[in-house]
Amino acid sequence: ELEKQVATTWKQLAEKDAEIKSAGENLQALEREVQDVKKTLGKSAKVVVEKLALLEHEAEKTRKQLAEKDAEVKSAREKLQAAEHAAQGSKGKMEEEAKVAKGKLAELEKQVAATRKQLS
Repeated sequence: ELEKQVATTWKQLAEKDAEIKSAGENLQALEREVQDVKKTLGKSAKVVVEKLALLEHEAEKTRKQLAEKDAEVKSAREKLQAAEHAAQGSKGKMEEEAKVAKGKLAELEKQVAATRKQLS
């Protein structure tokens, strides 16, 4: 009777050892998966940071272009005003220049509006 209990106890211990070993292997597999996920997330975060830096660079470039276009618009307005003022004295040629300047101004304003739209 006692030998039977000892044999049963040894058998139960062996089963528990097998369960513990299996659980340990499962834990190691999960730990590997966690490490893989961490690596993947790290790479993804790096890509996001790189894309953000690229977008910031593009935005800065677009801001500079917008400032240049704003300066061109200001210059075109000044030329237009000067042409309109001069046109009062000698209409023919000056009116034609004013029309050309207005056309350039309208085009520049369209470009500035498009650039502003891209920034927003």
